[in-house]
Amino acid sequence: ERAILAMDDIDSCLVIAVPDERYGRRPVAFVSPDLGSAYIKTFLRGKLPSFSIPDRFYSFPDLEPGEVKVPSERLLDIAKRDLSSP
Repeated sequence: ERAILAMDDIDSCLVIAVPDERYGRRPVAFVSPDLGSAYIKTFLRGKLPSFSIPDRFYSFPDLEPGEVKVPSERLLDIAKRDLSSP
């Protein structure tokens, strides 16, 4: 998260681990604003080992009424649904 937040254009970031058949778990990141995964990955190359660079980047979903922050369970569900879709 610190490496992504070091980007001038990123306001917020949360990295979570999602299940992965090959490695057990892999990182994905939720960022705001969404600058595109290619741009962020290019920035991170050389700053992080390749296994630490998130596989995918998502925009934060909108808050539900009464929420102060997006629950991590909802973020995990979003990533799992995306990764399991064909």
